[in-house]
Amino acid sequence: MRNIERSIPWVTIPDWHSARLVGLSKKTGLIRARMRGETMFLGHAAKGGIGPRLAAYRSPRGTGQRHHAGQMLYKHRFEIQMQIAPLDGPAEAILQMLAAMLDDRVPSWNVPYGHRRSI
Repeated sequence: MRNIERSIPWVTIPDWHSARLVGLSKKTGLIRARMRGETMFLGHAAKGGIGPRLAAYRSPRGTGQRHHAGQMLYKHRFEIQMQIAPLDGPAEAILQMLAAMLDDRVPSWNVPYGHRRSI
């Protein structure tokens, strides 16, 4: 399944922690955070838009702070390479793509439902 992740047209957002996220407010797709060459997090913006999702991760009071992955993304925001893959299509298709990647492996910041990790 790792071929799925490799075949996705990832786009790096330079300085994502402070960049203006113009044109991404309604764009759906996948999100990937990499640090030291390793994928640390895989996520999606299937309904609310990539821009608002990234804004939630980089804000100290954003909704991303409610979850382990969001806390880690914020904590390491200056170290990680944030990538997005804008995708057209129904939310279900985007979620299926993400599920296929997560079935193969769970990046260390992704936490399966029902489990908690300490920071």
